[in-house]
Amino acid sequence: MIEVLRQIPLSPSDIKLVIVSHLHFDHILNISLFKNASLKVAKAEVEYARRVSAGEADDAAVPENWENILDRHEVRLIEGPLRIDDRTEIEVLPGHTPGGLVMYRRERSATVAVCGDVVKNAWDAVRGEPSAAGVDLAAAGRSIRHVLERSRVIIPGHDRPFSFRNGTVEFLIPFSWQVRGYLLPGPEDEVMLDISLPAAVVENPQEHSGDR
Repeated sequence: MIEVLRQIPLSPSDIKLVIVSHLHFDHILNISLFKNASLKVAKAEVEYARRVSAGEADDAAVPENWENILDRHEVRLIEGPLRIDDRTEIEVLPGHTPGGLVMYRRERSATVAVCGDVVKNAWDAVRGEPSAAGVDLAAAGRSIRHVLERSRVIIPGHDRPFSFRNGTVEFLIPFSWQVRGYLLPGPEDEVMLDISLPAAVVENPQEHSGDR
């Protein structure tokens, strides 16, 4: 993340606003990097995290220190759609958690949706429903379909950016991932798994998945 900012170039201290998609640990533990930023979080998400902390809801992905993370910043709680500027809007869409936030950015050629885990991956788009459990699966499906109706480019929480039209997924960037380790008697820092995928169009992937 920091390396990407340097390429712009920006530093974490230059960031003045962070939109918090939801309060799962893999989406909030880096908030402390942005010391000068205010936060926008869904009110429903904060209420949900409080229920988890009180033992009234079960969600192991909400970290115990979530309140301490937020308390270091100015926080604005969002209850419905909020326009940031002429081309940018955020919206509360429940399902994965009660207060998932999606940011829409209208560009010249397309509307881009930054989805957090409201749309986790391309399979969510193909299926029109979540590929992993959430607090409300019916609401999660409605939220996924709503995002797809509003947007042409999807930036999901756990996948590459893609476009989705008529059952066809177009991944917009390549992907590479390595697992490196050290097992005797092999060399140090040995590549044990290497995955490289190009940007690609996958036509009607559900037809080949056995998932009807």
